[in-house]
Amino acid sequence: MRLLRRRNVPLTAAAARDPLAAVPLAADGVSVESATPEGALVLARRLTPRSRLHARLARLLRHNLTVRLSLDERGGFFWRQMDGKRSLRRIAEALQPQFALSRDAARQATVLFVKELMKRGFLNLRIEGEAGLPR
Repeated sequence: MRLLRRRNVPLTAAAARDPLAAVPLAADGVSVESATPEGALVLARRLTPRSRLHARLARLLRHNLTVRLSLDERGGFFWRQMDGKRSLRRIAEALQPQFALSRDAARQATVLFVKELMKRGFLNLRIEGEAGLPR
């Protein structure tokens, strides 16, 4: 039973105080596959086979090991704001005037969007300011 439980990773003190201080980064293997003039994007992420058997079966069955995700105009704007330096707070502040959102609505949209991208494996967060981590 213990093996089935997920281990909770404790948040650092800085992340617990202010989750919007984290810096979003594209996960390894994620790239922009296409873009539209309106600002929408299609992201692609190459899956790595879990074993040699999985790789062989995928090849035999001609299974595509690429996951694609379509982002609308807001999602595309968010993705373009990610530069490895901007925090989630700064990206949320940039969303406000661009899409006529209130401060709270922009923050909530940012948190929900980041949560969804992380769940799908397209995004990682870097938490700065703790000992041993870059500032």
